[in-house]
Amino acid sequence: MATGSNDADDGKWASSDNAIDVDFDKFKKFVCIQHPAVVENVDKAFDTLGGLKTVGKTCQNPNKRLELKWRPEDIYCKPTYGNRVNKDSLVMKVRRRRRKKKNEGMNDGEEYEYEYQIEVLGMINVYYDFQNMCDFQYLPTIQKLGQKPVSLLNQLKISDFVKQKEYLERDVPLFMPPVIFARMDVPADYLFRQNQFHGTGDKNSDLETQENLIGTSRRKRTIFTIFVGYHDATPTGPMEGASSALHSKVKNLAEAKQVVEEFFKERPIWSKNALRYRLDPKYLARLKFVLPLVSYFMTTGPWRVLWVKFGYDPRTDPKAKIYQTLDFRRRQRGAGDCMPIGHKRSTYTYSLPTAVNKPRCTIAQISTANLESNKPTKETPSQFLESTYKFRADVLPPYRQMFYQICDIEDDKVQELLSQNNAQETVCDEKEGWCIPDFCDLSRDILYGHVENIIAKTSFSIPSDASRRSRHVVAKMREFQLLEAASEEDFEDTVTAGQRKETEEHDDHFREEGPWENEDGEFEEEDEGDYEDAGDDNEMDTEMIDCV
Repeated sequence: MATGSNDADDGKWASSDNAIDVDFDKFKKFVCIQHPAVVENVDKAFDTLGGLKTVGKTCQNPNKRLELKWRPEDIYCKPTYGNRVNKDSLVMKVRRRRRKKKNEGMNDGEEYEYEYQIEVLGMINVYYDFQNMCDFQYLPTIQKLGQKPVSLLNQLKISDFVKQKEYLERDVPLFMPPVIFARMDVPADYLFRQNQFHGTGDKNSDLETQENLIGTSRRKRTIFTIFVGYHDATPTGPMEGASSALHSKVKNLAEAKQVVEEFFKERPIWSKNALRYRLDPKYLARLKFVLPLVSYFMTTGPWRVLWVKFGYDPRTDPKAKIYQTLDFRRRQRGAGDCMPIGHKRSTYTYSLPTAVNKPRCTIAQISTANLESNKPTKETPSQFLESTYKFRADVLPPYRQMFYQICDIEDDKVQELLSQNNAQETVCDEKEGWCIPDFCDLSRDILYGHVENIIAKTSFSIPSDASRRSRHVVAKMREFQLLEAASEEDFEDTVTAGQRKETEEHDDHFREEGPWENEDGEFEEEDEGDYEDAGDDNEMDTEMIDCV
């Protein structure tokens, strides 16, 4: 309680019956952490949150959740998470003092009058509220019969420098708990009841319609893609029932099929990216359903990740060497090698338990095509860049790993290597195909030299405004992927003219900046029959993604 001698320095005092004006600094901000425990020691409370430095880093990132470990010294402790809540409040300091009233009558009882002093320290606009449940805990202990549990923490934790051999040869109990035990940390009521739509199924029915009693969440959807390895026989037509099933499932499939068949008459082997570049944008959503009806997918050999026309066997035709696959990867010389070509996938794109996924607002778009009927219609350019399937000596590849067809490589040296053994092809090799030995390695060296020259020329150039805008291409690419993965039951032409923009100017942007990403990994074979991924070389780990 303040003394009378400090009244002048303590600010304004007022009784409970009077109002008082309080000034405060609105730029002074606080963060409120509603700790779920009864805090008696502030330092120990901060230890459960990882320390003041960890709390500060979490507060700087609005997409992070605050971790709380009840046993901070235990590395196996499963944390609980506090959610970030944005709301405005005030931090106030209220002081009260009392004075004894003077007795004006015969009343001997003591009466007091109170005065208050209010000070606003600042504003709170961020709260961390721990309303979620903590994960199951598995303590690192061992218990022998008739004895108390003994902690293994000192044996499992490395507290000092030890030799690797000695550490690995120690005789310690095996303790490998999982990363998480529970899938959710929010309590929810589940009403257990009999599933009225779940039956025993007909065991005599065919495999296509028989009920899946194990994976009841979703029936496996088939796209009827035929996968062919290098030593497999050449299919002459699509799977039985594929045509009728896909035509009944997808609207206006016959028109798209006719267009794709014309491309396969032009040449018998295509990459999916080349077809996407040549195809009219209104047929792009149906391409994944048309390809299994007119071609099969090669998984190994010189024509891997390519679509081959039914009945055509490139292993028996030396002229097919121009359609072979060249797997080209931009080499990274070390950790300090800064490449303008980025990875397609990044570890930062995966959601951790500490991340908060906020819903994004969508803006409605009104089509003005009918309102501008008097204006001349413009031709809609392709949705994809030519560099996604074709190599040029003056254009930087969009990804670190590319699958080129040799006929799509515009380089005289590579074409000279290709024609060295013309009319002399005798045996089709599983690695080199109909080409000369070491053709792939020699061609990669040539392409690598062109890429290094482009990077050397653009390393010290000042990026223009247009190149800065190219950073948004990746976001638009992913937006188009969502459009392409629309429901197979209703394929509306949702790709607007504003999303179908591709000019040679984009290629110039990628020479300065490479906002493309690709994962350096080998091709992984897909499970046959998968509706969404089967036969789609553009959705594999070596994926050549669409571009705007």
